[in-house]
Amino acid sequence: MAQKLISYIRVSTAKQGASGLGMEAQEASIEAYRSRIGASIVASYTEVESGKQNARPELLKALHHAQVTGSVLVIAKLDRLSRNAAFLLTL
Repeated sequence: MAQKLISYIRVSTAKQGASGLGMEAQEASIEAYRSRIGASIVASYTEVESGKQNARPELLKALHHAQVTGSVLVIAKLDRLSRNAAFLLTL
């Protein structure tokens, strides 16, 4: 049975979100990883929000979805979760 993944993509500004700038690179990175390990992506969450904000609705949904389905949350880069190291330690 293929491993189940939940992808989370975040950009910091509305301009990046509207243009897709950065989103395509994150999607490509996650897809390359998925393909390499033979997993399946069961859901994707995308957010336009600063990494300084810890209360991000789509991140919370993605984390919950991963937990209840036994999936692994996948991100393209660690800084897509947060710019705050203390926040990363509490996940």
